[in-house]
Amino acid sequence: MELLKSHLQQTVHAVDRASNFGNVHLKDFGTLEFEKYSALRRGDRAARYLFFFGHASHEMRRQCYVTLHVTCEQPPNSFHYERIEQIQSQNVPDLAEVGYKMSEERFVIKPRNGRPRMRRVEDFTKQFFEDVVAKHFG
Repeated sequence: MELLKSHLQQTVHAVDRASNFGNVHLKDFGTLEFEKYSALRRGDRAARYLFFFGHASHEMRRQCYVTLHVTCEQPPNSFHYERIEQIQSQNVPDLAEVGYKMSEERFVIKPRNGRPRMRRVEDFTKQFFEDVVAKHFG
Protein backbone atom coordinates (compact mmCIF):
# COMPACT_ATOMS: atom_id res chain seq x y z
CA MET A 1 0.00 0.00 0.00
CA GLU A 2 2.89 2.37 0.57
CA LEU A 3 3.77 2.08 -3.12
CA LEU A 4 0.20 2.99 -4.05
CA LYS A 5 0.21 5.98 -1.68
CA SER A 6 3.50 7.21 -3.08
CA HIS A 7 2.30 6.91 -6.67
CA LEU A 8 -1.00 8.66 -5.90
CA GLN A 9 0.84 11.48 -4.12
CA GLN A 10 3.23 11.96 -7.05
CA THR A 11 0.32 12.05 -9.49
CA VAL A 12 -1.63 14.53 -7.37
CA HIS A 13 1.46 16.72 -7.04
CA ALA A 14 1.98 16.71 -10.83
CA VAL A 15 -1.69 17.50 -11.51
CA ASP A 16 -1.61 20.27 -8.90
CA ARG A 17 1.42 21.91 -10.55
CA ALA A 18 -0.17 21.74 -13.99
CA SER A 19 -3.64 22.74 -12.82
CA ASN A 20 -5.24 26.02 -13.79
CA PHE A 21 -8.45 25.42 -11.87
CA GLY A 22 -7.33 25.40 -8.23
CA ASN A 23 -5.47 23.22 -5.80
CA VAL A 24 -5.48 19.44 -5.92
CA HIS A 25 -4.89 17.55 -2.65
CA LEU A 26 -4.73 13.96 -1.53
CA LYS A 27 -5.68 13.09 2.01
CA ASP A 28 -3.63 10.14 3.19
CA PHE A 29 -5.89 7.13 3.65
CA GLY A 30 -3.75 5.74 6.48
CA THR A 31 -2.87 2.13 7.00
CA LEU A 32 -5.10 -0.90 7.20
CA GLU A 33 -4.77 -2.24 10.73
CA PHE A 34 -5.33 -5.92 11.37
CA GLU A 35 -8.57 -5.38 13.33
CA LYS A 36 -10.06 -3.33 10.49
CA TYR A 37 -8.92 -5.91 7.94
CA SER A 38 -10.55 -8.70 9.98
CA ALA A 39 -13.82 -6.78 10.33
CA LEU A 40 -13.94 -6.07 6.60
CA ARG A 41 -13.15 -9.66 5.73
CA ARG A 42 -15.90 -10.96 8.06
CA GLY A 43 -18.37 -8.61 6.39
CA ASP A 44 -19.23 -6.74 9.57
CA ARG A 45 -21.92 -4.13 9.02
CA ALA A 46 -20.85 -0.52 8.97
CA ALA A 47 -22.47 2.88 8.67
CA ARG A 48 -20.21 5.46 7.09
CA TYR A 49 -20.61 9.19 7.58
CA LEU A 50 -18.39 11.96 6.32
CA PHE A 51 -18.26 15.43 7.85
CA PHE A 52 -16.79 18.34 5.92
CA PHE A 53 -16.57 22.12 6.29
CA GLY A 54 -18.34 24.24 3.70
CA HIS A 55 -20.32 27.41 3.16
CA ALA A 56 -23.37 27.68 5.37
CA SER A 57 -26.67 26.73 3.79
CA HIS A 58 -29.19 29.47 3.11
CA GLU A 59 -31.04 28.64 6.34
CA MET A 60 -27.85 28.87 8.43
CA ARG A 61 -26.30 32.05 6.95
CA ARG A 62 -27.86 34.35 9.53
CA GLN A 63 -26.17 32.37 12.29
CA CYS A 64 -22.72 31.59 10.80
CA TYR A 65 -20.75 31.66 7.56
CA VAL A 66 -18.99 28.28 7.65
CA THR A 67 -20.59 25.08 8.83
CA LEU A 68 -19.91 21.39 9.17
CA HIS A 69 -22.02 19.38 6.70
CA VAL A 70 -23.02 15.77 7.40
CA THR A 71 -23.05 13.19 4.61
CA CYS A 72 -23.92 9.51 4.58
CA GLU A 73 -22.67 6.75 2.33
CA GLN A 74 -25.47 6.00 -0.15
CA PRO A 75 -25.93 3.20 -1.08
CA PRO A 76 -24.06 1.22 1.59
CA ASN A 77 -20.56 0.04 0.66
CA SER A 78 -20.43 2.34 -2.38
CA PHE A 79 -18.11 4.99 -0.90
CA HIS A 80 -20.44 7.55 -2.50
CA TYR A 81 -21.62 10.16 -0.01
CA GLU A 82 -24.79 12.26 -0.13
CA ARG A 83 -25.66 15.19 2.09
CA ILE A 84 -28.13 14.16 4.76
CA GLU A 85 -30.72 16.74 3.71
CA GLN A 86 -30.78 15.32 0.16
CA ILE A 87 -31.46 11.72 1.21
CA GLN A 88 -35.13 10.76 0.88
CA SER A 89 -35.09 7.54 2.93
CA GLN A 90 -35.74 7.59 6.65
CA ASN A 91 -32.76 5.41 7.63
CA VAL A 92 -30.41 8.33 8.34
CA PRO A 93 -29.99 10.59 11.35
CA ASP A 94 -31.68 13.97 11.51
CA LEU A 95 -28.51 16.07 11.92
CA ALA A 96 -27.63 17.72 8.60
CA GLU A 97 -25.47 20.75 9.42
CA VAL A 98 -23.63 22.19 12.42
CA GLY A 99 -22.44 25.75 12.91
CA TYR A 100 -21.11 27.87 15.73
CA LYS A 101 -22.61 31.26 16.50
CA MET A 102 -19.61 33.12 17.88
CA SER A 103 -21.56 36.10 19.22
CA GLU A 104 -23.49 33.79 21.56
CA GLU A 105 -20.81 31.09 21.92
CA ARG A 106 -23.38 28.43 21.07
CA PHE A 107 -23.79 25.68 18.50
CA VAL A 108 -26.50 25.92 15.87
CA ILE A 109 -27.75 22.77 14.23
CA LYS A 110 -29.93 22.28 11.19
CA PRO A 111 -32.00 19.10 11.05
CA ARG A 112 -32.85 17.47 7.72
CA ASN A 113 -36.32 18.91 7.45
CA GLY A 114 -36.36 21.71 9.93
CA ARG A 115 -35.21 25.14 10.93
CA PRO A 116 -31.86 25.87 12.54
CA ARG A 117 -31.87 25.99 16.33
CA MET A 118 -29.39 26.39 19.15
CA ARG A 119 -28.45 23.15 20.87
CA ARG A 120 -25.94 22.01 23.45
CA VAL A 121 -23.10 20.01 21.92
CA GLU A 122 -23.75 17.15 24.35
CA ASP A 123 -27.35 16.89 23.23
CA PHE A 124 -26.97 16.88 19.46
CA THR A 125 -23.92 14.60 19.41
CA LYS A 126 -25.65 12.08 21.67
CA GLN A 127 -28.78 12.22 19.51
CA PHE A 128 -26.70 11.75 16.33
CA PHE A 129 -25.10 8.53 17.61
CA GLU A 130 -28.38 7.22 18.98
CA ASP A 131 -29.95 7.83 15.55
CA VAL A 132 -27.10 6.05 13.74
CA VAL A 133 -27.34 2.99 15.98
CA ALA A 134 -31.15 2.85 15.79
CA LYS A 135 -31.38 3.35 12.04
CA HIS A 136 -28.50 1.16 10.93
CA PHE A 137 -28.15 -1.50 13.63
CA GLY A 138 -31.45 -1.49 15.54
